[in-house]
Amino acid sequence: MATQAKRIIEDAVVRKDAGLGDKLLDKAFALAFKGLVYAQIWEDPVVDMEGLAIQPDSRVMCIASGSCNALSYLTANPAQVTAVDLNRAHVALGRLKITAIRHLPNYERFHRFFAHADHEENAAVYTTMIAPHLDSESRAYWEARDIRGRRRISYFTRGIYRKGLLGNFIGLAHVFAKVYKIDLGKLLAAETLEEQRAIFEHELAPAFEKKFIRWLTDQPASLFGLGIPPAQFEHLAGDERMAEVLRNTETPAADAIRRHPELEGSYMQLQMGRALAEQQFRDKAQREQFVDHLRSHIAQRIEFGQPLDPVMLRGEERTVAPRSQDRDFQPTR
Repeated sequence: MATQAKRIIEDAVVRKDAGLGDKLLDKAFALAFKGLVYAQIWEDPVVDMEGLAIQPDSRVMCIASGSCNALSYLTANPAQVTAVDLNRAHVALGRLKITAIRHLPNYERFHRFFAHADHEENAAVYTTMIAPHLDSESRAYWEARDIRGRRRISYFTRGIYRKGLLGNFIGLAHVFAKVYKIDLGKLLAAETLEEQRAIFEHELAPAFEKKFIRWLTDQPASLFGLGIPPAQFEHLAGDERMAEVLRNTETPAADAIRRHPELEGSYMQLQMGRALAEQQFRDKAQREQFVDHLRSHIAQRIEFGQPLDPVMLRGEERTVAPRSQDRDFQPTR
């Protein structure tokens, strides 16, 4: 099973038409990605649910990752949520959470196991309350030993959120923060977005001007910890150095879409999600007719280069530039 999982990841990541150097980078990412990457994810499921307009007859398919969003979608009461992932560690984590939800005696026990994830008693909780009900494949994953000889389930006694590619990446970021005397705690203490931006510009932004940081972030492998493969690294960087991309927290949506035309589909989903939330249709046929009409309307405005309505992200207006007419446009739901 492990060999098959590795092959599936390599088939998805390694570019067939790339040069030798790029292929080696792709293979390195595939090797790193076969273990746990995300113990948690930070996307906002509330925005997703508003945009998807999940109904009791909806069937949702999503990437499993840390399973945070997949489980959040269930609160909207869809008919079904199917979570898929190339990484078997993520699938095992999702199944572990589902089994714990079903068999742990109360919310406090679940919260201690997954939210804190650093109590010694979690080992016994797993053995007596979760493992007997867990499927054999997931149980084999969690009870296997990592490169240090520790059972993977022990991560829940030592802080699983410091494990995996993302956890290691965050830990390394803290090391660099100490080296450059950056107090990350100030960001957490900020009470407003404006205060947070000021702290970022004063404390963090100067670090991206350091020669070593600029060199380090120019290496595609530097972002493996965020689950970003080399091909995506190139698209993110575009014509800029990655340090500039990472530093620029105020990139207007218009500039982002000019660099990444595929974001137009996301724009359309956001607009339709917002419009559907405002209309609050109860009849499925009316909802589908409204979506088709709105999609056609937006597509025509894009096609003829007319201005688009601004997108509201975190309470801020970002005006979106019309698409240039030399690109094919495929509207999506």
